[in-house]
Amino acid sequence: MRYTKLALGGPKIGPFYAVNLVGISVGGKMLKIPNEVWNENLGGGTIVDSGTSLTFLTSPAYIHVMDELTMALSKYKKIPSDAFKFCFNSTGYDQSSVPRFAIHFADGAKFEPPVKSYVIDVAIQTKCLGFQSASFPGTIVIGNIIQQNYLWEFDLRGGILGYGPSSCT
Repeated sequence: MRYTKLALGGPKIGPFYAVNLVGISVGGKMLKIPNEVWNENLGGGTIVDSGTSLTFLTSPAYIHVMDELTMALSKYKKIPSDAFKFCFNSTGYDQSSVPRFAIHFADGAKFEPPVKSYVIDVAIQTKCLGFQSASFPGTIVIGNIIQQNYLWEFDLRGGILGYGPSSCT
């Protein structure tokens, strides 16, 4: 298990399970996302929400993440979608060609979900990037699809969030 601090009871995020981030990386490269995206007092912040399916990234983070991932997947035939920005025909898809997405917490912990948790199946032979854009100022929401294949431990008394790979889905 890995652990990071919960930021409970913040003035803007309220009763949600908030966490402090310092960045997002794709393919091991830290993306150039403005610091205010992570700071609740500057209009940003992040929550972990098992009641929300998809992961919502505020626009400054969403643009960078989507640019990196769509570039890596550009060899696949793009399929139009009303629900997602980038979908593709998954014939011949090889998940090893997808760069790893990682969330970096302020205390040094890192959450690196499996590729299948952010390149998601939406129909037969159709995969999409499982991120949605949220306006900024606003809150990033780490949704339940990207949390899959991990066991999550919410220690409210200790103010700690634990997570670790699990075969239980």
